[in-house]
Amino acid sequence: VGLARCEIRLGNNRSAERLISEVIELKPYHETYSLFEEAYLIRGHLYLIENNFGPAQHFFFMAISVNMSCKKGWEMSAILYKRNKMYAEAANAYLYCWKLSCNKDLDYGYEYALCSMKANKPEDAIEMCRIINEIQPLYRNMKQNIMLPSFRKLKV
Repeated sequence: VGLARCEIRLGNNRSAERLISEVIELKPYHETYSLFEEAYLIRGHLYLIENNFGPAQHFFFMAISVNMSCKKGWEMSAILYKRNKMYAEAANAYLYCWKLSCNKDLDYGYEYALCSMKANKPEDAIEMCRIINEIQPLYRNMKQNIMLPSFRKLKV
């Protein structure tokens, strides 16, 4: 798995895919779950590079099924949903990331609020913005990008 990661950094995606295929063919045991989690994430990343979204999502779910606390799996899944304009699902995945970061990673909270707003859930977006404002006021132009459009959606 480590060698496959190095191959990806060097741009040798085919050899990385071959290495990951060898790992995935094995049977996962409790002791090797972390290796399988990372192998599934790498395989999903390779499919994401090729813009092959269906198999990428499958492997992200495989990583999440091995470890429900796999923050990177939830994040990659959210990115994939957001790229496909499936904002409700992206918001749900970002909410898991937010909870797994113990409500401290403001980027996940911001992305959750943004996807919630785009999924026509302005109440959830405003609530998350208030939580983020308590931690870090004036975070990433949140007022202009999320709060004001969410309040406009509430008025309509």
